[in-house]
Amino acid sequence: MAGRRSLIPVFHPASLLLTWAAAVVALQQMALRETVAAALALAPLACFLGRLRFARILRRTRWLLLSLIVLFLWMTPGVYPGPEWVALRITREGAELAAEHALRLVSILAMLSILLDRLDHKGLVEGLYLLMAPFALFGVDRRRVTVRLMLTLEYAAEGHRGSWREMFLAEGLPDSTDRLSLPLPRWRPVDTVVVAGLCAAAVWTMR
Repeated sequence: MAGRRSLIPVFHPASLLLTWAAAVVALQQMALRETVAAALALAPLACFLGRLRFARILRRTRWLLLSLIVLFLWMTPGVYPGPEWVALRITREGAELAAEHALRLVSILAMLSILLDRLDHKGLVEGLYLLMAPFALFGVDRRRVTVRLMLTLEYAAEGHRGSWREMFLAEGLPDSTDRLSLPLPRWRPVDTVVVAGLCAAAVWTMR
């Protein structure tokens, strides 16, 4: 694991989160053929980096994935390619939309698994802390939110029962910012390049 990661540049957690979000947005613009290619590339990579993690993510979202397939497969009007499709009540458009949305979700989950391979819960909190900086203009105390999020993730990792929302809002969680320290990584030039590239891609997409 250490040798494999040493080949990958060290990015700031915030730039990794921004890259993941930009990739999710880019997936929404892809047609079926590009979505198939993305899924065929991302799913094996996610399995290579963390097969058990990716399988766990897929298992937890299996009902959402099944609902998407059923919704588009049998609820989309269109043309029946043949008599056997009429018996199944499945149109060509329904099959294409079901495949497109299912593969898009699998690609997003694969990217999430890859992201979690690079970031532990501490890295996620570090990235969110920087990304929440603009919300300070609206009176949001990002230090308090960050500390409670970190404690919630630690409680969940230790196997405490209850939903994340219950743990995040629980009164019993200490949220004083002087009890925990969160050393923030340095923003590197490579992170500036990543963000500049994402901004350029966003502008090009909106043309």
